[in-house]
Amino acid sequence: MRYLRAIFAVGMATGAVFAAPHSIATLLPSPDGITVFDSAKNVNWLADANLAATDRFALPVCNATTDPTTCINPSGSMSYQAATAWVAAMNAANFMGHDNWQLPATPIVDEGCGFTGPQNNSFGFGCTAGALGALYYNALGFTAPNTAVAIPGNMVGPFSNFQPYLYWSQTSVNGTGYGTFSFNTGFHGSNTEPNYLYVLPMIPGKLPGTPPATGSGLQVNPGGQTVYDPVMNVTWLANANLAATNAFGLPPCKNQGSPKICVNQDGAMNWNSADQFVTNMNTYNGTGYLGQTRWQLPPMDPSCNVLYACASTADPFGELFYAQLGFSPGTPVIAAPDIAVGPFRHVQPYLYWSCEGAAIQDGCQTVGPAPGFEWTFSFGNGFLGTDVLKNNFYVMVYYPGAPNYQGLWWEADESGWGINFAHQGDQIFATWYTYDSSGKAWWLSMLAARTTPASNSYAGTIYANSGPPFNDYVGAGVPTAAGNGELAFSDINDGSFAYTLNGVSQTKAITRFDLGTGPEPTCIYSAATPNFAAATNYQDLWWVANGAEAGWGINFAHQGNSLFATWYTYNFDHTPLWLSALVQRQGTGNVYAGPIYQNSGPRFDAYDATEVRANPVGSATFTFADGVTSTFGYTVMVAPLPGPVTQSKQITRFPFAATGGTLCN
Repeated sequence: MRYLRAIFAVGMATGAVFAAPHSIATLLPSPDGITVFDSAKNVNWLADANLAATDRFALPVCNATTDPTTCINPSGSMSYQAATAWVAAMNAANFMGHDNWQLPATPIVDEGCGFTGPQNNSFGFGCTAGALGALYYNALGFTAPNTAVAIPGNMVGPFSNFQPYLYWSQTSVNGTGYGTFSFNTGFHGSNTEPNYLYVLPMIPGKLPGTPPATGSGLQVNPGGQTVYDPVMNVTWLANANLAATNAFGLPPCKNQGSPKICVNQDGAMNWNSADQFVTNMNTYNGTGYLGQTRWQLPPMDPSCNVLYACASTADPFGELFYAQLGFSPGTPVIAAPDIAVGPFRHVQPYLYWSCEGAAIQDGCQTVGPAPGFEWTFSFGNGFLGTDVLKNNFYVMVYYPGAPNYQGLWWEADESGWGINFAHQGDQIFATWYTYDSSGKAWWLSMLAARTTPASNSYAGTIYANSGPPFNDYVGAGVPTAAGNGELAFSDINDGSFAYTLNGVSQTKAITRFDLGTGPEPTCIYSAATPNFAAATNYQDLWWVANGAEAGWGINFAHQGNSLFATWYTYNFDHTPLWLSALVQRQGTGNVYAGPIYQNSGPRFDAYDATEVRANPVGSATFTFADGVTSTFGYTVMVAPLPGPVTQSKQITRFPFAATGGTLCN
């Protein structure tokens, strides 16, 4: 494989550009519907997106006397500390037979996000590097700023169309955003201007000509379109989401950033749009909406920021939620409808907790994006942000899928030999490309089974093979036991290969071989058969369908626009022969072509880099009809054949597991 390095150096020097393969996101519900496997991210989601509302795992219900860091609201929302305690309790209970449930992970840097925070943390819309963003945008197919669950028309006291979400205020907070109030939990907070929230306009004082106030409760004005609060001395618009049906001339949003001033179809908008919205209300038809020209966003007492119930005479939102409507902290003004969102149920169109993690399959780090803050993601509009730990949000959980080692591996200090893994379920089919005692290219195979259910070790018998010559393949290969081997993996990219072969015992440190032609793919096994035909990454073990020519095959390592093919077959004298080819995509089609090489080198048990030779012996072309069907055309001249051999074979992926298969993307 040393010749590959030379080829890569030439490609990079000439400015070759290699495109990454497209990903395929598939959500696969378990037969009982309790979990959902995300085949693109290799995680198993709990299908109930608000299990905490019905199963608290012995954590108490929040009330006036409970510790907010260890309790759960009846709605299922909770603080971040309570979320980590709840997940810990799930794992202690070995829920669903697993003790590795976790909060969804979010990396601190996401190139898809629109903004960067003071801690160099990415935030905003379009963030897909984290688990929740990948689920919302990629797997479920939502586009920002659309909600995952629409709230139907409703009445909350004298108000219509309340949204159990965040509402804008007019008050600037710390110069970094504007105050907001949650009608899902009763929390006073703040948000950046680009976020999409709802609007509930008000007018200071009592409307002239309306009946005099009696008592301290809410009073509906004649016509039912406004509501007076005598405690705060403000008049509310009775429609808590008027913008969904009357945008007062503002255009509909095409996406979260265009146009800059717009109203989304569900009534949500960014702060600048909210400010323009009330301005347009005041100029409506020259007399103002409902004949009033003093509409405004509600003020918020800055001292109430990051608090729930706040005793302030300048807190109209808090007075409305707590005193007038009678809600307690953590209680939504209206419950979200229980409708299916893909294979998920009980999805809340609000914010969910996430934790900082380097990658989606990584565990939660102990420190968040900033002291006292952790990640949140909104299923109300697709916004990734951060929030204080004591805020109350909802919780979705998953457990990572098993690591998959499919691909080409090598000993980095011993160029010229390698080992290819096709990994399906608890089995790895390994094809070892090395050299015999005479320096002739020699391949061996091993079907290795996981040694224990929880281990990352796989062991099996090593076979030497003989079979019909590649130019006249009639019959099948014949395996002969020659030793045994064990693969042990310390992580997804590193491991060891221990073997005893022909009485020689050795252990080699191995690592993934990076072609250097694009991102390394992620391979994921699914117990349900994947949609192989739709795949655009071909990294796998291929053969002639149904074992019609059992005993030979081709391993593909696929990165960007390059395939590295290792072809194991037999020479004219029926002895093992392996050939390799680095083939490049031709144009924009699904044809890959390049030269074929035959190697010779040092015997497997006495490596000497000076003995490695790679000689061109022909050419190969692979034409893919789809992700599971290809034509392998080749012209090869190897001794002792009298002349070149030109042939064509129809090949397909080799599924050796009892069920399912592995896809890389």
